[in-house]
Amino acid sequence: RVKKERYNDGLSDEEVLADMFPKSRAQNQPATDSVIFWRGELEAGRAVAVAATSGDLRQLVVTRHVHEQPVIAAECAVIYEDEHLLAVNKPPGLPTLNEIQGVALNTALGRMQHRLGNTCKLVPMHRLDKPVSGVLLMVKTQEGQQVRDPLVRKLQKHITKHKVQKHYVARVLGAFPAHPITC
Repeated sequence: RVKKERYNDGLSDEEVLADMFPKSRAQNQPATDSVIFWRGELEAGRAVAVAATSGDLRQLVVTRHVHEQPVIAAECAVIYEDEHLLAVNKPPGLPTLNEIQGVALNTALGRMQHRLGNTCKLVPMHRLDKPVSGVLLMVKTQEGQQVRDPLVRKLQKHITKHKVQKHYVARVLGAFPAHPITC
């Protein structure tokens, strides 16, 4: 939503969008490039000006057609599962969470949620970067409910307060230095 106070000087919708979301932040790019880009988005229907529902707001809606990102075919192997907790071995190349809003099936969370169906809602306790493999912990909850299991809550608290340490191990080819290396 765009407040009218900022844009009450007769700017067109494409000028408002170009000001708020410039196509590039480069200093040498003319502002007209962004205005031309957003004019095209408005004409194509990918950005739409919506009639104001309140006297002090003007709403501009931008839509995008986004496909699931390709990922590896490896599945998450279940290491541990009970009524409150799910631990899986996340393979490398698979994101933990959706990297693009609304695109979530090709993620560790999305795949495991699909596997479990509507029996519960999974919430990751932490995340692992896409290129990293390792143990990923997820809490099983019911929609709109908090976790009640005291051990899971204690584990969540430890992760939040950084009392749980992650250890990364890398395989290398060739000779590796004898002394420890700290990154």
